[in-house]
Amino acid sequence: MIELFHFSIHGGGDHGDGVASLVAHFLVVIEQVANQPLSATLASLMPGIGTLANLHPLIVHYPIAFLSLFWLLDSIARLTGHATLRSVASSLLYLGTVSAGLAVWAGLNAAETIAHDGTVHDIMEQHKQLAFAVLSVAGVLTLWRLALTSRGIVGALHNLTALALLILVALTADLGGFMVYQHGVAVAKVKWPAQHAHSHDNEPTPGRVAPHSHGHQTAHDHDLDHALQDLDAPTTDTMPMETEPAHEHPPHEHTH
Repeated sequence: MIELFHFSIHGGGDHGDGVASLVAHFLVVIEQVANQPLSATLASLMPGIGTLANLHPLIVHYPIAFLSLFWLLDSIARLTGHATLRSVASSLLYLGTVSAGLAVWAGLNAAETIAHDGTVHDIMEQHKQLAFAVLSVAGVLTLWRLALTSRGIVGALHNLTALALLILVALTADLGGFMVYQHGVAVAKVKWPAQHAHSHDNEPTPGRVAPHSHGHQTAHDHDLDHALQDLDAPTTDTMPMETEPAHEHPPHEHTH
């Protein structure tokens, strides 16, 4: 990643890290950005985007955040009668509806390009139906908000529908995460190092975690074990400690 800022607050002419150096460094960065393709610039600034198979994971978080905050702020505004807070909630609803539409569009494209088996296909169909439900309910709430009042019984029904929307959002997100983390959809395989093991045989003491074992051990741990063994082993330069001969006491005879 390009380092845009690297300067010292107390820099001066002697160190070359003052304002002039900062400006020169900034101009170098601008020149580098101008001389390379846009894709290379994005890859250096946001390397995660370059590894995405599609844009769905990048977009899907926005409707989740917008629609969740919409219901929360709208509920608070309804209880307190705060007009400004209700206006902010309305804006979040509109943003959530638009971003939900973009997420559905990106998700449909992803379903056509990502390899998956029959099990994942069934989950994907459920995920798609829930996503369409989220978009439909959000669209209805948006039109409701723009055309009708949200006070009294009508307002309570509007807020209850928003709560149902929030539940649909949670269910949709749960299936999306299930496909990724359980079935590895659109996730590259990672080569892990060879398995290794280390164990802790010490008895648990008060305030200490109970002993446990792991199914892997790194080469660094093996080197550390050998180093500790070398420290414990006696060296040829070490002279054995002289011990005093044992004292022998003659037997005592008791006469009665």
